[in-house]
Amino acid sequence: MPGRIDLRPADVLIVPATLMPVIAVYGTLRLSILYAISAAAIAALLLYRKSFPLLPSIPVLISFGILIGWAGLSSFWAYDPNHSLERLVKLVWIVLGVPLLFTAAKTTCEARRRRLTILLAIGWSIAAAFLILEVVFDGGFLLQTIRGPWLHDVAALKALKRGGTILLILSWVVALGLLNLRYRFAAIVILLLPGFFLNLIDANAALVGWLTALLVGILVWLLPKTIALWGAFAVLFVLLATPFATSKIPTDLTRLTDRISSPGIHRMAMWKFTTDRIFERPLMGWGLENSRAIPGGREIVPIADWIRSNPSTLSQHPNLPKLLEDNPPEYLPLHPHNIILQIWLELGFVGVVLAGSAVAVVLLIVEKRSGPKHQ
Repeated sequence: MPGRIDLRPADVLIVPATLMPVIAVYGTLRLSILYAISAAAIAALLLYRKSFPLLPSIPVLISFGILIGWAGLSSFWAYDPNHSLERLVKLVWIVLGVPLLFTAAKTTCEARRRRLTILLAIGWSIAAAFLILEVVFDGGFLLQTIRGPWLHDVAALKALKRGGTILLILSWVVALGLLNLRYRFAAIVILLLPGFFLNLIDANAALVGWLTALLVGILVWLLPKTIALWGAFAVLFVLLATPFATSKIPTDLTRLTDRISSPGIHRMAMWKFTTDRIFERPLMGWGLENSRAIPGGREIVPIADWIRSNPSTLSQHPNLPKLLEDNPPEYLPLHPHNIILQIWLELGFVGVVLAGSAVAVVLLIVEKRSGPKHQ
């Protein structure tokens, strides 16, 4: 019909592609709202057009479906069933939303895909620039205006770590899109830039992730089939071995080296506490989303004692005692800050095996569909 707007699923992605990186810096938790709205809009458009051009492989759907089924069953033995049922609804929508977004991105013409890539690259670059400016101005560029002023000198860096991590993850999406458009230099810059701003905001864990991703990315580029196959075994091994490794963390924090930062001490205390609870219910776990309800999780970690035993830390961060006084560190604040330990804690050994199998299925499908090197 003349004059009719030819709206495609990929067109829905224009808004999230443009806004997502900046939202990641200034309101990371709002990304879930953007994700939900985008997935719902794509679903509505597909239904309107009566078009379902691409669905994920059946084995992937089955493996993740079984995992979600086990997560739902965990509400029957969960410490707090209400937390489980609420999270189950969100988890189902997340799993359904991923193939919708994937469908929109993959089943479109080259012109639309190019436009999406360029918009995402521009949004990512603007967000990275904003993040660096916030570090330079101690959060005074826009962050304090949006989230309110703070009193402690470490608050600005802490507020930016989530956004920096999201930008790190998005950098691979942007870089791969730019590589497909043959903008190789821009892709390399975007892959390397996170190392700069993650170092500025002291996001050490994300820095390790950045270096690891670069190494794995190079190996996958050179040996796609081999790395995908061994990656499936590596995922299963790491999932099964992690709680046995974290069980070696000493309960007495003063036994840890003074080279570890206070956030690192808090993280290790969380992991030790979580591991102890895992071994209390190792097979079936405490129930989906019950990390926030584990008995003893709200007790305060005695990091102040550790600081007093390490004067060098106190001299480097003189405002830290006041920050700890205003925000007492808990043994388990909502979740363990380790996805593997969280799966163990909430879904037990059965959930870990199911989760590992789901990821392995995805990697094996990648291995099966990988073409020759550099194709």
